[in-house]
Amino acid sequence: MKKVSFIILIFIFISNPSIGGERYVCDVTSKHLCDKLGCKKLELPTDNYRIIDENTKTYTVGKKTWSLDKTISSGIFKIFKTGKVSFLKMNTMDEPVTGMERGEFIEVRDTFLVTFISYGKCKF
Repeated sequence: MKKVSFIILIFIFISNPSIGGERYVCDVTSKHLCDKLGCKKLELPTDNYRIIDENTKTYTVGKKTWSLDKTISSGIFKIFKTGKVSFLKMNTMDEPVTGMERGEFIEVRDTFLVTFISYGKCKF
């Protein structure tokens, strides 16, 4: 009986893609546009949020959705990659030495001519 229960449990974990994946809703608090002449602060549109869904492997910015290509953990950070040159780096815990709070992030989206840099906080 233990053997059958163990096999069923393994099958559930293998067949359920949502186990272990998380979904983050992130609010952007500031955004900058940088080009070869420097950076300037942009006004935030009302739909300027991020939804990162590890279960469906999607990365949503406002009303546009891209595939979430890679998720990497590095120390206290979780890094989400979309495309070849875009990423969001999120702090996963409160860190008293730097004063960073859990969920704070920087996002860099590069279009090769200009780069958008956004800052904000994700909800867990």
